[in-house]
Amino acid sequence: MKRIVVCLVSVLLLAVLMPCLFVLYEVCWEVRPGMTRADLLKVFRSEGGVYQRTQRHFVYRRWPPILSWGYIKVVVRFEATEQKTNQSIELPTDKITWISKPYIERGLTID
Repeated sequence: MKRIVVCLVSVLLLAVLMPCLFVLYEVCWEVRPGMTRADLLKVFRSEGGVYQRTQRHFVYRRWPPILSWGYIKVVVRFEATEQKTNQSIELPTDKITWISKPYIERGLTID
């Protein structure tokens, strides 16, 4: 009986985790260095909090809301394409120079 319960739990866990793994794999290939901030914002939304124009945390847009135990996030570094007097203004043309591996983290996000 104990083995059956363990097997059922394992199958249910796989049923939940497999779609998550496919989403993570998809995220890894959708955004790459050389793309723009505008390209990134089609897949991710910015996370609230303190940020710099050249580095910011983003949250995956298509993450199912029923999975409230965490969000897929990435850290992205940018190169400013146009130097403005106000360096905190993010431009859609800023180029991605580096993107972290996707990770899952609990927390609130701001739309």
